[in-house]
Amino acid sequence: MVLSCDVPAMTERTVARLLDALGDADVVVPVVGGRMQWVTSAWRTRCRDRLAELFAGGERSIRGVVGSLRTVHLLDAPAPYRDVDTAADLERLVASVVSEGPEVT
Repeated sequence: MVLSCDVPAMTERTVARLLDALGDADVVVPVVGGRMQWVTSAWRTRCRDRLAELFAGGERSIRGVVGSLRTVHLLDAPAPYRDVDTAADLERLVASVVSEGPEVT
């Protein structure tokens, strides 16, 4: 599990939803506003050796390594998966939590 420190609305319930969405895939990543949230994703430990091999070979992009992995996209992820980088992001998050509720799944 990868959880960034700039995802303040993340809850146990939203983490569980992410893990449930993983199924038999190698990695699951939420998609918020059309953007993949790689720093809020779940990865199978079986990917460790493949990732180490790719990074050792010079790959530096997460997008570059997932091409060889079975990836699930959690489309239209709700407010708890949104990252907050600016004051405007925080305002949008607060507004969406107010309108959608903090535990939207």
